[in-house]
Amino acid sequence: MEMGFVPKGASAVFNYGSDKVRVVMPVRSGDRVRLHVSLLSVEPREAGQLLIKSEATLEIENNPFPAMVAEILALAVP
Repeated sequence: MEMGFVPKGASAVFNYGSDKVRVVMPVRSGDRVRLHVSLLSVEPREAGQLLIKSEATLEIENNPFPAMVAEILALAVP
């Protein structure tokens, strides 16, 4: 089974930064958290590279609001 957003044939994937980061509330020591990540888009770049955009939502257990929501960017190179 394969999991993740790394395309087949990629020799490396680099952190390309973050967009639209919203920190809604602090995470306190001892809080149980869960991170949900979903793929938003994959855009072709020069030389066969791919810009992968995903949305990450950090939830705190038993809290109705997320602690953080951000768009995470990664660059995959062949």
